[in-house]
Amino acid sequence: MPRKKGSLAHEPVYSPEERKIHLLLKRVGQDRGRRSEECFFKAFQEDFAKPVWFERVERSSFREDWLQGIDAWLVTDWGNIPIQIKSSEMAARQFRRRGLRRVKVIVIDAGDTLAVIRQKLFAVVKGDIWRRSKGHRLSITVSA
Repeated sequence: MPRKKGSLAHEPVYSPEERKIHLLLKRVGQDRGRRSEECFFKAFQEDFAKPVWFERVERSSFREDWLQGIDAWLVTDWGNIPIQIKSSEMAARQFRRRGLRRVKVIVIDAGDTLAVIRQKLFAVVKGDIWRRSKGHRLSITVSA
């Protein structure tokens, strides 16, 4: 694709029709991401069997989300764990390439139930909880 004079090499140049399609696809992806985040928070608003170390899930601040890639905080007896919520494995891989290892990534698929979302989060943070608890005997698994 030819470059316009003065454009940066990493910036794609779109025809007007391609630009409309690109913006529409971007908006669809953003809407899907928002729905995934809302489902995530809804999963922790209802009553469920909580592990002994679980306190709550909190939304991150705008600044934390924008600058640090943190969508939520899992608040536990052993400290807070930053969470990034993604709606696809591809987006999760791209996020992980940023090298923010302390931020745990959970992928929420469109058909996931609230119980499955909780199970996914607990599976992602299981190692962190174990390390933070310094090996205390505690239940890592939960029932849906």
